[in-house]
Amino acid sequence: IVNKPISAAGISFEFNTNSYESLNDIIISEAQNIGNVLPILSHTLNQMFCETGEENELKFDTYYENGGLIGSLINKADEIYTRFNDTEINSFRNKLHYLIQFTPEKNNKLFCAKVEIKHFQGSHSEGIISYLIDAHLIQTEIFDNKSFISFIHESLLEESQFFKSWIYDNQLNLSMINEIHT
Repeated sequence: IVNKPISAAGISFEFNTNSYESLNDIIISEAQNIGNVLPILSHTLNQMFCETGEENELKFDTYYENGGLIGSLINKADEIYTRFNDTEINSFRNKLHYLIQFTPEKNNKLFCAKVEIKHFQGSHSEGIISYLIDAHLIQTEIFDNKSFISFIHESLLEESQFFKSWIYDNQLNLSMINEIHT
């Protein structure tokens, strides 16, 4: 899953001659502990590729500086605090209940819902949605000529300070929305 696309692009993984480990081995080892890992792998490898030097090698330093597989997602999501103004952030926070919901089948576990993008259009949150799409943290999908969006992975909800804060502040609202839907 990792080796062939990287090799096809003419890129290699750094090899540590002290530990006799390839960065590929580290990434695969970490990936085995994550469910639905493909979107996270795609995000991390894409981000690392953008930072490769002339030698076209994915480096340990880059991987660890970005926080590994999950950390690279979280760091990108938490940049919302510094990239956007309060009006944009508050508009986005007011609409997050469309994207973050409880699932009653799994003891009210949070999940990433698919929602039509129209819920975010014409508001101050459009810039944040565009940023998250460009950062590969939100995926887009077209179905019946309608555009849908969803977060790429639940780990964003569980680990990002931005989303954890919103979830904490909105637990009651999420529970009430869940009750209405069930």
